[in-house]
Amino acid sequence: VRTHAVETVGRLGKHTLQGELVRLLDDPDPFVRAASAWAIGRLGQASNQSALRRAVKDRHPQVKVRAAGALLMLGDRSAFSILTDALEAKDAAVRIQAAEVLGFVVEPSARTLLTQRLQDTDMYVRLYAAEALAKIGDQSAVSYLRAALNQQNRFLGLFAGELLSNLGDRSAIPLLREALESDEDI
Repeated sequence: VRTHAVETVGRLGKHTLQGELVRLLDDPDPFVRAASAWAIGRLGQASNQSALRRAVKDRHPQVKVRAAGALLMLGDRSAFSILTDALEAKDAAVRIQAAEVLGFVVEPSARTLLTQRLQDTDMYVRLYAAEALAKIGDQSAVSYLRAALNQQNRFLGLFAGELLSNLGDRSAIPLLREALESDEDI
């Protein structure tokens, strides 16, 4: 519940709550800390950079990645290497989050690293890397996502369709129409 509340504050842009968000960077729950770092970045207040610089030293990788992304949103590139390192992490969840963050902050200098993630062993990492590349203007990534629509694993195909729809691409409509008429539950 707290994580969702923090994410909502970040989306709403409620600057009156930024003190609470900074305080939550010390919360015992790493998901609350990560969401708080991200929300602080979305609020766009450069005055919170020192709190985010402390958060990038957190022991939990999700907190580090979100705090690094928040610093990028605030124009501070000092934590960029944390995101590039996260793209190489053993944990696929960390690689996914790093790709997602780089796509959200539209970081063109990450293009080469994200392109390498298109060969990742984890399909979700590949899809998030493709979405991030598309957001930074790499049209070959849109082709990659379109090809992923035809996965044997229908869930992954639908996930690729969701990512394409997030980019405003309507090529997933036939697959979505088929899924709507399906009796299959994924």
